[in-house]
Amino acid sequence: MKKNTIILVLIFHFIYIHAGYSQIMKPAKFTFTSNKTTPKIGETLTLIFTATIEKEWKLYATDNSLNPGPIPIEASFTQNDAFELVGKLQAIKPQKHFDDYWKGNVSYFIGTAKFTQKVKIKKLKAVIEGKIKYQTCTLKDGSCVIGKDKFSYSF
Repeated sequence: MKKNTIILVLIFHFIYIHAGYSQIMKPAKFTFTSNKTTPKIGETLTLIFTATIEKEWKLYATDNSLNPGPIPIEASFTQNDAFELVGKLQAIKPQKHFDDYWKGNVSYFIGTAKFTQKVKIKKLKAVIEGKIKYQTCTLKDGSCVIGKDKFSYSF
């Protein structure tokens, strides 16, 4: 009985100690800005999503439609009556090439990535919130990570 207790204590100790050291891989870090800080009602502004991508990683753009294929970045917005989306999320100057693994053309970023979304302001003190979901993959071995971030803009 004493031996079983010692084994259980060692197992829980190992799990407790090593769980504290584990990290969630996040090879892309996003910042969220806009082209205007105090828009007026009826004005269209641009939300800017900028990612800094770790060395040896790539982040896929918005226009990857291969099936199967890499997951394109997407933004989902929490709808409210203070704003209206104008168009879709746009990738700014991604790299493109034929990918042997996916057997088709893919768009991606290395180093930094920039995306924009236009919105029309319908009320003062607008709050625009949502989430982005994206895929990053290593250039070394092709392993991939799905990323998610929340964003919030207040005007």
